[in-house]
Amino acid sequence: HIVSQVGYMVCAIGIGTEMALNGASAHAFCHILYKAVLFMGMGAVIQATGRRNILDLKGRYLYRKMPITLGLYMVGAFSISAVPLFNGFISKTIIVAAAGVSDMPLIEIMLHLASVGTFLSVGLKLPWGVWFGKPDGSEDEITDLKKIPVNMHLGMGLGALLCIITGIFPDILYKILPYKVNFHPYAPSHVVASLQLLVLTLAGFCLYTDKLMAGRKAISLDTDWFYRTFGRIILEFCLFPLNRFRDSVQSSFANWTAAMASLSKHPYALLEIAWYTVTGQKKTMAELLQRTYDEKDYRLPIGIGVCASLIFLFIYALVYIRVAG
Repeated sequence: HIVSQVGYMVCAIGIGTEMALNGASAHAFCHILYKAVLFMGMGAVIQATGRRNILDLKGRYLYRKMPITLGLYMVGAFSISAVPLFNGFISKTIIVAAAGVSDMPLIEIMLHLASVGTFLSVGLKLPWGVWFGKPDGSEDEITDLKKIPVNMHLGMGLGALLCIITGIFPDILYKILPYKVNFHPYAPSHVVASLQLLVLTLAGFCLYTDKLMAGRKAISLDTDWFYRTFGRIILEFCLFPLNRFRDSVQSSFANWTAAMASLSKHPYALLEIAWYTVTGQKKTMAELLQRTYDEKDYRLPIGIGVCASLIFLFIYALVYIRVAG
């Protein structure tokens, strides 16, 4: 429902009046608060039960085991559904009223319908499926319910408190909006119109609960069909051609590493191979590497080193004297 709530803001910006822009700003502020409460509420359920699907929670009477989480979640649900005395009401009514004042009846009706859908989904179906729901005989008892940490309840409680405070005292928010607010959300016409929609939605849910809550585990495909289809092609490409290329590179690198490890056991092997190749002697690397390396075989007499040092010093002295002279 992030899309629908952002849709309210985009619609208000499209209307473009000062009243509508105030509504967009107010709704952005309220949206942050109640959506945080809703996310934390569902996160608490996942934390406690380890389950993410509503069908895995229905009929297990979590309201008895998690009443605090349910109460705080419902504050967020009432806020996003624009129930009077909650902050979503004081922001949504500005946008709806701005559409009416701007003589956009179709937009006004669509905004009301969006509010009905939000209340039906977030305020009724979701809490009913998670905390209540009719058992169908296939439910297993959740015996390993984890305790919700205090900081999670504190975070939800703070967000819920702000939703209520800004809903009861809208001037706290209205004073910081970009334009001067000449709007009274709790005018009888606004309250009655909102309650009519909410009550009728609740009545429809009560009448058709079984049909609305009937469901099965499945992946609902939407625009994600495109990246699922092309993603499968990319995955197959990664699994076969790229894997073969990787195996080939890995095998070559392993052989090269093994050869380097063998040469490290016989440092002079490459020089000997080059020497035998130049002189025409037939010696393979395997033959040279099989031979145990003995440094004594390659150690020159100490006199050769001394002689080479003296020659180097003599040449250096000649060059130095010539340059200095």
